Amino acid sequence: ITSRTGEAGLALKGGTIVTVCIGANNLLGPVINAVANAYGLDSSAPDFLTTLQGKIAANPAQWNTVLTQLYFSALFGQLHQDLDKGVADFNADWPLIINGIKNKAPGAQILALTIYDPLPMDNQFYNILNPLIVSINKTITSQAVKSGYKVADIYTDFKLSTESPVSFDINAGNFDPHPNDLGHEIIFEDLKTKVKLPR
Repeated sequence: ITSRTGEAGLALKGGTIVTVCIGANNLLGPVINAVANAYGLDSSAPDFLTTLQGKIAANPAQWNTVLTQLYFSALFGQLHQDLDKGVADFNADWPLIINGIKNKAPGAQILALTIYDPLPMDNQFYNILNPLIVSINKTITSQAVKSGYKVADIYTDFKLSTESPVSFDINAGNFDPHPNDLGHEIIFEDLKTKVKLPR
């Protein structure tokens, strides 16, 4: 919905309710790029995921090797630097994004969603990525009162769910981090409690 300069899209003009769900790609992007580089693929290609999943299925042993390389890179190498930069970029962009929305839709209720962790706690990358997710969420929640928006804590909602609200599975090469039907229902129920409807 915004550029790096915080200029909100014209579609917001006259909006009364704006939901903001961003930040996850600041972390997912570096991971996807690292995987693409490991396989010599272009992550911007339209058939990237299909090609990647085909390579993973054709050679699971190679995928296990790539996962090990990614793990150590996320701890000490280039991926670690790229993930840290993703968090820093988000922290710098967030106030600009909120201000951009308020400029384009000054009367709108703004509902900011925290980002969720698609990884189960027993995944080897959880202890690396989860603190970064928590850091982004702290930026979102800490500025809510001052900046005049409400927060839907989807991170906590998903953690409390007894069933998985996402189908993401990095070990199996499933890189779709989007919520499943249950996840969308959880998000809707949270947002419903935050919206102030006109009488």
